Amino acid sequence: MRPHIKRKPCPRWAGHALPTTGTFLISLNVSVASSSGHAITLLVSENLALLSLAGGTGTYSASTIAHLNESGMLSLSHSRTAQINLGLGKTELTALLL
Repeated sequence: MRPHIKRKPCPRWAGHALPTTGTFLISLNVSVASSSGHAITLLVSENLALLSLAGGTGTYSASTIAHLNESGMLSLSHSRTAQINLGLGKTELTALLL
């Protein structure tokens, strides 16, 4: 039986909440250099999962449309271990107000 892994969100962007209440197009692109299997979940206010990506080495993308409140904070929660490539065109989170 696989042990339950409690997800812990990464530190939030210091003091950066969503700029306004509204409907957002949210896109998460992740570039993974090495992994034996992992999952990344985009959370709102550390408890509502908007989207998840899972897999091994490679590039993954997911998008969703969601109505979010101005006080909401976006954070990423990781399970298992992966080496993530950071930088422009590699790992990016985009939130566009529609």
